[in-house]
Amino acid sequence: MLFAVAIAGFLFFTNEKPAKIAETQTETQTEPKPAEGIILALGELQTQIEQATESLKEIKEPQKVLEARNIVIPFIEATKETIAQIEKLESTQNLKTDNEILATRNSIDKLQSAERLTLARVANDLIQFLKTRTLTESEQEILKNAKQAYSDGNYKQAFINAMLVRQLIERRDRDK
Repeated sequence: MLFAVAIAGFLFFTNEKPAKIAETQTETQTEPKPAEGIILALGELQTQIEQATESLKEIKEPQKVLEARNIVIPFIEATKETIAQIEKLESTQNLKTDNEILATRNSIDKLQSAERLTLARVANDLIQFLKTRTLTESEQEILKNAKQAYSDGNYKQAFINAMLVRQLIERRDRDK
């Protein structure tokens, strides 16, 4: 849910095209200046990123990790692209948003770290669970690969291998 809110806020922010921002400069002085609007939008984006980060840390179910990654990874990339666009706009329009950009980058770094730690935690939980199960020879080999990937710090691959073993077990149990 919070990811949807974060993305909605991001989409709202990215709809403010540079041309629209430049247009506001010609309006009366009572209207917010473009830098103020960008600063406010970046502040809102930071809040949404922080909420998404906290939500991500609470995920325990493997399927939810997959769903969250499908939202978080594109969101992070889109946010980085937006920051790059703001920096281009800043250089041409003399905006002063350095502090807000830095804070947003820090928030994105924390979100990326939370995504990686969540993936690592859930991969480890899956591996520990699978160690308690009776496995076929091929499942044992895949689990061995998952353990190796985990110890190498490749949490994504460890997660994928562990999920594969889990799905094989579920299919085998269902077919019984």
